[in-house]
Amino acid sequence: NANSKKNNAGREELLKASVKGATLESLFPILDSFDMAFNGKAWEDVDEVWRVGVEQIHSQILEVLGGTYKPFGEVGDTFDPQRHEAIGNEKGGKADTIAQVVRKGYETKEGVVRAAQVIVYN
Repeated sequence: NANSKKNNAGREELLKASVKGATLESLFPILDSFDMAFNGKAWEDVDEVWRVGVEQIHSQILEVLGGTYKPFGEVGDTFDPQRHEAIGNEKGGKADTIAQVVRKGYETKEGVVRAAQVIVYN
């Protein structure tokens, strides 16, 4: 009947959205690895052609996520416990300001999917 078909179609769409979300979220650790490499001191010593190629791959992954997920968490941002997970404190800067981003967070238009792990000035 029509109601059964409508219910099945609705469940199918929810399942597709769930699988898509899980697939995209599985890219987060890969992006974390890129961020760690880019922030390492040795990154600037890498051959420029190779470095640019790797940065382009990183950009392509972010473009795939861009329609759904947006990264956040930057040094200098104000600490927000709804968006950030403080994993350490540091002296010397403006209180409740992010001193270091250990792992970027990701959000959708619905809200935070993964909190950014940060070190905060106290």
